[in-house]
Amino acid sequence: MSETWLHNHKEAELKLEGFTLFRCDSTRKKKSRGRFTGGVCFYVRDDIAASCEKIYSHSSSSVQLLCLYSSIENLAILVVYRQPDDKANGHPSTSNDFIIPINGVKNALSKLETVPNIIFGGDFNLPKATWPEGLPKSGCSINDRLILNSLNQFCNEFFMSQYIDLPTHKDGNTLDLVFTNNEQIIHSYTTVPVLQSTSHHEIILVSTTLKVQNSLLDDDQQEPYTKFNTLNYFADDIDWEAIKDDLKHVNWPSELATEDPDVILETFNNICYRICENRVPVKAKIASKTKSKAERYRHSLIKRRRKITKKLLHTNSKSRKDKIKEELLQIEKKLQKSFNESKRHVERKVIDSIKKNSKYFFTYAKKKSKIRSNIGPLLNCNGELTQRSKEMADILADQYAKVFSKPKQPQPQPNQDKTKNIKIDEINITEDSIIKAINELSPSSSAGPLWISSYAS
Repeated sequence: MSETWLHNHKEAELKLEGFTLFRCDSTRKKKSRGRFTGGVCFYVRDDIAASCEKIYSHSSSSVQLLCLYSSIENLAILVVYRQPDDKANGHPSTSNDFIIPINGVKNALSKLETVPNIIFGGDFNLPKATWPEGLPKSGCSINDRLILNSLNQFCNEFFMSQYIDLPTHKDGNTLDLVFTNNEQIIHSYTTVPVLQSTSHHEIILVSTTLKVQNSLLDDDQQEPYTKFNTLNYFADDIDWEAIKDDLKHVNWPSELATEDPDVILETFNNICYRICENRVPVKAKIASKTKSKAERYRHSLIKRRRKITKKLLHTNSKSRKDKIKEELLQIEKKLQKSFNESKRHVERKVIDSIKKNSKYFFTYAKKKSKIRSNIGPLLNCNGELTQRSKEMADILADQYAKVFSKPKQPQPQPNQDKTKNIKIDEINITEDSIIKAINELSPSSSAGPLWISSYAS
């Protein structure tokens, strides 16, 4: 993505599920009025991002360039944004501003052991050039000619060709370009219109023949030990007195007569759950396994958009293309409206819960301010990336064990005779001590491994 307009935005605000964000924001300072401009970023699918590293990044007031490299896929992807040359308003974009990052990324690519497959795209803002040839038109400034020369030299050195020959801007200019050094990578390409309120540029949709070698799946997910997590203890219609009465009528000495602590715990959980199941409503997400009406509506729109976008790639008729693009714009309007309505609904719900369930509010706020760091994926002994929990745990345990050396002499064992007769006869736990411990719990504290809410306690 080019011209992202990002500045002090937190990573959590920009998080997309299943994707990793790499960004390079502009260093240009905005005036007292207006907005931040420029900036580039990549949203890379997690299974591909696991093997990606940032090998070059450049940001100035007029040009931002970012380059990622995947050694496993042997793929380098570059994105650039160059602002238009606007000396009259104090925002120049000179040829030197562009040549410096081009030479920098050229050196970074030259240091790689092998020449990778390269995909280079972005907003170059060169309206006075003919594409895909890359030749200056009449009226092209000296500054833009120097930029074209440096760009063509870069392409010649890495044997890259430019493919986009369609207008990508509302004024009919081809400003957004895509280069590659392997013509077999590009299967097809087209431009997809967006709402003018979003951007004056169209989206360039490129289909490639690349296939990911690694599939990162975690099939070691464990079910919760109990079913208490399925119940909503913050509902308004819970009869707590009835629950207390039901618990009092349980013959606990008879039910917990066994001496096996595991059996006692399981029996206790089952009795409590049976009582709560009849008095506490099920959580909304678990009660309705199907998606909400808004989610189903958006899913149908996205499915329709995907279908007609594929038709756009394979349609040559101009009238047919215009009809498809108009439908895409209408779908985009409906999606934006639906997402905005859902966002407002969730925010109202969060605000309403501040007094009664403050944890819900702070969880939502934290979700928008911080990203939870995950472990992995990790390289296994075969040199393959894995995200399976058990396999990653074994890899980390092996690495941890490697840092310790074995002692040359065996360590002396403690005197067993002094400790073998020492034992704890009993632990006195009274009803008052349990009540005191429960009363010290905060109603908004997290549930333990048994998923029994402290609010219910």
